[in-house]
Amino acid sequence: MLKNINPRERILIVSTIIFTLVVALWIGIYEPFLEKQEIMARKIEAKTKELAEVTALAKKLAREQSLINRFEMKLRKKPFKGSLLAKMESLAADAGIRKNIASMAPSPANEFDGYRESTVAIKIEKATLPGVVHFLESINATPGVMLVKRISIRPKYDDPSKLDVSLAISNYGFAK
Repeated sequence: MLKNINPRERILIVSTIIFTLVVALWIGIYEPFLEKQEIMARKIEAKTKELAEVTALAKKLAREQSLINRFEMKLRKKPFKGSLLAKMESLAADAGIRKNIASMAPSPANEFDGYRESTVAIKIEKATLPGVVHFLESINATPGVMLVKRISIRPKYDDPSKLDVSLAISNYGFAK
């Protein structure tokens, strides 16, 4: 069939066929391949981000688990026995600020996840800075796990060398 056509038309027909084949291959094979490659690249990027998030969460979980293990080891090693209120009163007397305590109010013990938390709110008026520091250091040195959850220190208006202190101290132990 192509033998009866002049050479110029033959070149035009062959080039049209080649062009059509190239376009068909481009649209049918190359374009879908590029689209799938882009989709896979986006999925890889998303999964890489997810992996980074999971890795960060795993590290955070390991840190938190380590903190919990240290907390429990402290609770087992040096358990606090007795009344938190009585202990705070004796520590205040040792620090020389017992006479400055305006109020000491215990809160009901809370239990959560196998732990018990006892809290005492203390208001100290007209205390000296060394007395308050000694009191806080003695709380820190007490057996068991004690934490100063809230503290507010304000100098007295009429005598700046005296302080009004408000604090909440919590003690932790295993729930019974």
